[in-house]
Amino acid sequence: MSERLTEALCIEARTRVLRRLLDLDEVFDNGPVSVTQQEISTMAGTTRPTVNRVMQDLAEAGIVELGRGRFTVVNPTALAREAR
Repeated sequence: MSERLTEALCIEARTRVLRRLLDLDEVFDNGPVSVTQQEISTMAGTTRPTVNRVMQDLAEAGIVELGRGRFTVVNPTALAREAR
């Protein structure tokens, strides 16, 4: 818990969102992740509009594919690089 608290205080929102996307991709075995943007925002400690902006940027870069209430990571290497 202290690691997440430190992250919430010291890491910018975009990076927190990217890290949660990586975590979720791993949990869902690199398949479609059935999680809403609102749920991701709660996990990352940010707002849904922030998550939406990050997801749209990733989609435009070809890193994720978006669907209604789900996403699929198509380039996990690029996502990991962005999350550093």
